[in-house]
Amino acid sequence: HSTIPKLIVKFLLSAFVLSTLIGQWISTEYPGFYMAYLTRWTLMYHVLYMIFSSLLRYYPLQQTIKATWILFSLASVHGIIVVLLFWFLEYDANFPLGFYTPFTHGGTFLCVLIDGFLINKTPILLKHVVVNMGFAFLYVIWSVIQGLVPVYNPFNEPTESQALYKVLDWELAPTMSAVVSLMVIFVVGPIFHILFWGISLTCRKYLEPIQNQLLMPYMDLENEEKPEKLSQMSFAV
Repeated sequence: HSTIPKLIVKFLLSAFVLSTLIGQWISTEYPGFYMAYLTRWTLMYHVLYMIFSSLLRYYPLQQTIKATWILFSLASVHGIIVVLLFWFLEYDANFPLGFYTPFTHGGTFLCVLIDGFLINKTPILLKHVVVNMGFAFLYVIWSVIQGLVPVYNPFNEPTESQALYKVLDWELAPTMSAVVSLMVIFVVGPIFHILFWGISLTCRKYLEPIQNQLLMPYMDLENEEKPEKLSQMSFAV
């Protein structure tokens, strides 16, 4: 019975994240260009994390567990980067705030943190930093292709720069774009990964040895962290 409130909260969080993705995508003026932005990549990470997090209650398999850990790391680190880049570098008084803008630049990120740290007790592993760096690098590659080929941005006038973001304008400001990209990939991303790793340490649940034996069929810890007592998220939710 103690898990029912958590299940309700998890359902509401998941519904909010998923409805934000669907609602914004179907309401955008150019749905074919929707996934061009880093914000939408990150929103997709949020949706995937919430899906896998919910599946753990019914399919606590090794693959599902590890995928959830990786997705939480990806969703949380990229989430805070998107929030900071948007509100401090992209947003200004002339920026047209849409209905979904606060949701995609803070709302869904908060949902992921609540689910990961408070409900599921999802651990973050230091070695997964390479996943965050890898996906950030992939987006930088896409932004270079989009900016220099260029791939037409329907939200900008033909006579304007076709850049997706002011801080990633490879045509008019390549030096600034390169500096921002390198800082995010090699400095900002790893710093936030370490920060969230530290937070996850305080949220983990440690099972007694007899419980570890029951859990071992689901997990292969050969290449994972091996504390004295197995760190594991709450499977009750």
